[in-house]
Amino acid sequence: MPFSRTALIVAAHGELGGQESDAATLALASRIEKLGIFGAVSSGFFRTVPNLSKVLLDMGRDWERVFVAPLLMADGMFSRKALPDAVNASGIAGKAELLPPIGCLPDLHRLVVRETKAIAQQRQLPSHVVVVGHGSRSNPTSRESVMAVVALMNEVDLFLSAQPAFLDDEPDINEVVSRLDGQTIIVPYFWSTGLHAGAGLRDAVEGRGGQFHIAATAGALPGVEDVIIAAVKSIEAGRTDHGRHGARGMPQRNMQDFS
Repeated sequence: MPFSRTALIVAAHGELGGQESDAATLALASRIEKLGIFGAVSSGFFRTVPNLSKVLLDMGRDWERVFVAPLLMADGMFSRKALPDAVNASGIAGKAELLPPIGCLPDLHRLVVRETKAIAQQRQLPSHVVVVGHGSRSNPTSRESVMAVVALMNEVDLFLSAQPAFLDDEPDINEVVSRLDGQTIIVPYFWSTGLHAGAGLRDAVEGRGGQFHIAATAGALPGVEDVIIAAVKSIEAGRTDHGRHGARGMPQRNMQDFS
């Protein structure tokens, strides 16, 4: 067992009033645990149970090191403040390593592009691609991961075009959809099919004909567990592309960075 004295926590918002987000997170933790790479694997939620603060306390008590993988699609308030605050409050900051949000990992960007290409090839129709994120008008960095995926999509000759759209930023999803003509693959850049990636996207394309295909969310993609494992191994290997870096060029977040 490569990380026999190490625990992994997959941390997520938690979905009040719904179960799909939590189910995707619990399933991911179960798949990683069955691989036997870590001494222990658990999930923890900000809003639901198992409560993240309790999971941090339990794992910090029982294991020498704790990797925390945020199942967040952008580097926003939760990854920059709420999660570090929770780790510091648990008293395990000295042994905790925060991975970058999964949505910021280049390995996930490539996985999303690969799965979108497979959809286009299966449909055998020239298609536009719209990558939809939540976005935030108050936090410009929240759009960066979507823009990175769009840039990769635009390198694929198979697609007619690739463009971003957001629920809470510009360009607005309704505006983007209204001006598209032809087959379009909507890529929901969300962890799971909750309120935003479910009803929100269906409402945007409803009544616009059958040319829209809504792809799976990130948490439903085959191989997403490999993205997290590769991020942990990358940090462990101590990659130093530009100073101290972790997962594939993303800054490593030892908790001393937040002290």
